[in-house]
Parts: sequence; structure tokens; C-alpha cells
Amino acid sequence: PEDHPIAGQLMGSEPSEMAAAAKVLLELGYDVIDLNMACPVKRLRGHARGGHLLHSPEKASAIIREVSQAVAGRVPLTIKLRRGFDDEQDSEANFFRILEATIEQGFFAATVHGRTVRQKYEGPSRWSFLTRLTQRYPDFRIMGSGDIFTPESVFEMISSTGVDAVSIARGAIGNPWVFRQAGRLLEGRAPRPPSLQEQGSVLREHFELCSRFHTEGKTQRLMRKFGIKFSVHHPDPEKAEKAFISCRSLSDWWEVFERLYCDAGVAAREIPDVDTP
Repeated sequence: PEDHPIAGQLMGSEPSEMAAAAKVLLELGYDVIDLNMACPVKRLRGHARGGHLLHSPEKASAIIREVSQAVAGRVPLTIKLRRGFDDEQDSEANFFRILEATIEQGFFAATVHGRTVRQKYEGPSRWSFLTRLTQRYPDFRIMGSGDIFTPESVFEMISSTGVDAVSIARGAIGNPWVFRQAGRLLEGRAPRPPSLQEQGSVLREHFELCSRFHTEGKTQRLMRKFGIKFSVHHPDPEKAEKAFISCRSLSDWWEVFERLYCDAGVAAREIPDVDTP
């Protein structure tokens, strides 16, 4: 209950299935329904899902239309898009066809990533494209995404492009405090870095949640990655990064965690039992 308002995101290629899935999210009590037509993962190409729908504007528009009819205004609808599949003119035209379908169907907003699907996460995000959108569609909510790794960059994007809001994605990996820091900037206060005790408490909670939902092997791989990402906040980031990189088991990870964080008052404890589905 404390997570509300919360959005549920759908990704698929069949309009009728997406409409049925939207009804399931309504029944589950989600406050917003978001359509993912931005994901650049290559394995989705064969099913024309995620960002690969930019190749199929007719199918994308059909999904948008049927989901809108299924939801019938009961909750706001949003969509995530990339600025095109690639830099070809036809690809950009497909983007605008899909975006205008969302506007026609009364969607609340669109989050647009300034890279193409083919770029994935390489090269700079083209913020100038976001500026074009806010100028072209002044009455529709455009939210921006891409290259947001600091709280300051949130406001740089807003001021330079005119977007209504900013989506933080990879920038939150290892720095869940970025939202709090951006909020402090919004209030005119300096962003406060997390204390060592805060870092340890959040990282331990992350471990426990991860182990609740994943196998032991996957928990070890994920938490090694997250430990490395969190290490930038540690008073000795180079030492912390090397320690997490060296982890090869859950017991290794827990030993590193206790060594790096428990002196700050984060209570040590046994590794939680890991359920293997």
C-alpha cells in the first residue's frame, strides 16, 4: 500500500492481448498503465515488441487504440518511446505516427528517450529532439529520458528542452538517493549524499529483497553488480569496488558487506535463506 501511486508497464505485440493485460492491471489496482515501446533488447525483434514496434506503426497504433478502449479512462495511460529505430527519415516518421496515435487516444503523457533503438545505450542522448517535441506539441505532456545520472542533470534537461518531467532510469542503479537529491534541489537545498550507515542499510535491504525473489546464483550475480554500483558512495570507493568485484559467492558478498559497512552501525546478520524455485 505504501507504494501507491504505482504504474504497471506492459510490453507485447498483439493488440487484443495488450488490452486484456491492461484490464488485469486495472483489477490489481494499478494507478497508471504504461506501454513500453522503447526497449532496445535485440531478442524482442522477432516478436516486434518494445522499441521494435517502431518498425510497425500500424500495429503500435492498434495496440494504443485497443488498450485505450479497454481502460476507458479509468486510469491515466502513458507510453515510452525512443526517437526512432535508427536515424533514417522513415524511422522518425514512424515515431511521429505512433506519438500522434497516443495523443488522439487521450494518453496522459509520453516519455521519450533521446536515443534510437539501434543505439541502445551508446552515444549521447539527443536532447535537441526533445526540444522539437515540446515545441511541436505544446499541449501534450512530454517527459524526457536519457543521460540522467545526477540530480543536477534532471533540471538541465527541463531547462534546455522544456519537458514536463524527467524519467531517471540507469541513473538510479546504485544511487536510489538520486530522487531525494533531486527533490532537495527542487526545494532550493543542496543535494545531500547518503551517509555510510544509510548506504549499508539500503544495500542490505536490497540484498534481502533480491534473495526473496531470485535463485542463489542470480542473487549473487545481481548483488555483485549492485555492490559495485553502490561503491561510488563509499568513503573509499576504489577499495569497495575491488572488494565487490572479487565476490564469487553469497558468503563472499556478505563478508565484504560486513567489512565495509557494519562499522557504521549497520547490524550484521546471517545471510538470509534463499529459496530456489
